[in-house]
Amino acid sequence: MAITFIDGRLRGPNGREADLRFLVDSGAVYSLVPEPVWRELAIERLRTETFSLADGTLVERDVGQCMLDLGPLGRATTPVILGQADDEALLGAVTLESLGLVLNPFKSNASADALAAQGLRGGKGRPLMAITFVSGALAGPAGVPETLDFLVDSGATYTVVPERVWRALGLIPRRVQRFRLADGTTMERQVSAAHIYLGPDLGYTETPVILGQ
Repeated sequence: MAITFIDGRLRGPNGREADLRFLVDSGAVYSLVPEPVWRELAIERLRTETFSLADGTLVERDVGQCMLDLGPLGRATTPVILGQADDEALLGAVTLESLGLVLNPFKSNASADALAAQGLRGGKGRPLMAITFVSGALAGPAGVPETLDFLVDSGATYTVVPERVWRALGLIPRRVQRFRLADGTTMERQVSAAHIYLGPDLGYTETPVILGQ
């Protein structure tokens, strides 16, 4: 999965606008606006919510609301986290869903280390949603399991298995499904099923998987 950025324009209740480049993270619940921007736009706190971080700790953040315009991808009124000064602008799952968009989960052009290093963190190391990886074992008809480090993305519908792995596991396409990506384009991918084991704490199950490239 590639790190994806989208340019957008925010409008606050005072009528002012600000252009931002958002890191797209469908694993985050809400979009996030850095403090200098939400103060300039006079975005007000509507409520305070508690968020669970990747390390299991809990943090409280204020949540407001504003208009977001992504040009040809659409515009919507969306809840936003009122971030801190060093936080990075983030486009989260609620905003993506309101616009009918999903990320492209099929491109794997960044290493796990590189992705983890770019997890959403403020300049002082305060994550609102860190990019998380989980190690697991996949098994298919071939009977020989493969161990993988999975990028956890709660906004993706299915787990994606790289071509080298699903061919080694002997996975067979069961159907073809169409997906809409964040840039508005659509693509078709084959879907199969595999057994996945994530250790004694997370357990074992059979799950649908996208046969990646």
